[in-house]
Amino acid sequence: MVCLHSLSLSNKCLCDSRGSRQLEPPFFGGHMIKIETPDYVEMDMAHYELIKATAMALKPSNILELGIGSGKVTSALIDAIRFNQPKECKLTVVDNWHDWNGIQPKISGIEQYSSYVTIVTASEEAFIKNAKNEHDKKYDIIVSDADHLNSHNWWSDTLSLLTDTGVAFFHDVKNPDYPKLCFIEYDADNHGWHTKVFNKSSRFTERCTRGLLMVYKN
Repeated sequence: MVCLHSLSLSNKCLCDSRGSRQLEPPFFGGHMIKIETPDYVEMDMAHYELIKATAMALKPSNILELGIGSGKVTSALIDAIRFNQPKECKLTVVDNWHDWNGIQPKISGIEQYSSYVTIVTASEEAFIKNAKNEHDKKYDIIVSDADHLNSHNWWSDTLSLLTDTGVAFFHDVKNPDYPKLCFIEYDADNHGWHTKVFNKSSRFTERCTRGLLMVYKN
């Protein structure tokens, strides 16, 4: 029987009954970076928490996020990196700032993570095509939530940037506003990728029916 008398989250580390050092308390729950955006661009909590949990479990070295949106996915990925405490894990965030008339908005809080977060100004297509030519650059996790009208045209190029054990996510694949995104699931299936779509809502505030597609090879 284990009896816990007290637990202070202000401690630098947690110890089990044998005195072994555990991880510092995780930094869950905080929206660490903020961008002024309309509510409709935000990914649902159920989906960005799934992405965060995947990053926590996979222990990635390189993460690619296409489309910064409200910053909640970026925050979730930063949270996962901090939890994992890796010596080296880099997050690359790509956006052409189309939703802000081509001008990069103020991203509050991002500067404190500049040692492992890089913001790249580029269209999704340009970045993917250029990265594909850099054959040595691979990502353990890719999150695609940028060019909803065209990303189905280069889905295979996006997945070519994934490591053999990596996981990719495509948002809005069941959103009727972007009907061509559903082809990514079908095409990936036909090319031997494993796929799973998460598109169920249980709360009236959720819009999970827009769909989050998970794709992986091994």
